[in-house]
Amino acid sequence: MSDGARVEWCGAKIARAQQHRHDLVGRITAWAGTSRPHFEASIAEDRLSYEVRVRMLHSPPLEEWSLILGDALHNLRSALDVLVWALAQPASLSGGQQQRVMWPVVVDPEKWADVASRSLASVPADVVERIRRCQPFNRPEAERDRDGLLLLHRLDIKDKHRLSLSARVQPTSAAVEQSVEFHDEAAAARNVPPDVTIVSEAPTADGAILLRGWTVDPIKKIKGRVDLSYQAGISIDDNFTGVVDLLDGLGGHVTQAVQYVASSPDDATGGDEPVTAPGR
Repeated sequence: MSDGARVEWCGAKIARAQQHRHDLVGRITAWAGTSRPHFEASIAEDRLSYEVRVRMLHSPPLEEWSLILGDALHNLRSALDVLVWALAQPASLSGGQQQRVMWPVVVDPEKWADVASRSLASVPADVVERIRRCQPFNRPEAERDRDGLLLLHRLDIKDKHRLSLSARVQPTSAAVEQSVEFHDEAAAARNVPPDVTIVSEAPTADGAILLRGWTVDPIKKIKGRVDLSYQAGISIDDNFTGVVDLLDGLGGHVTQAVQYVASSPDDATGGDEPVTAPGR
């Protein structure tokens, strides 16, 4: 494979990540369109209490979404490694040295020289310098853990070697309307204000209890509706991040880093400013 073809393979990896992103969005949209939640109330036998549950035709296929997300992240991370390999001279290296050629992600600047000597062996000096400028350690120390390439590296390691990334759904809006009808107006008046406990503000599983209520007088009937909207995402440092925002941010960051590092020395800008990372 020629040098140009190897660089093109890096672009193909990024494109593949985008395909996974579009596939994931399509599957999430299809689930949302076919599994809109609806209101289901059940009245106790003594008719003095009730529960409201959310019913969904299908619970979100979180494992499937997690696998697609992991594939997208892996392609983004491997695009960086493919670029380094394309710009290196692997024929000059031993088999063991070739296995260590990769895009390094370094947080501590004091470790850069050692890591670069192993990970970037046979890579031209000007390319090594451009990769150095993309490292998390170029950021202020308090911001390094928020670097986009570091986040991508950690998520990829978690998905490949430890546990699957765990996608989940989180409500973006919730609206519930309900009315309890009694047998006469006097009974209705005795049950104001209503005695209701919210069990879950926006449940994400079929049959989950939304609220419970208790009454002084027997209930005649209950009616209502529920309108819930969700987004899919993962938890990063105990903060929910939507999968679309995550993949768009990291995809843009990787593309920017690849374009910068693959540019000719005359095109690359100087200075030690890191490539901008996506926020989270």
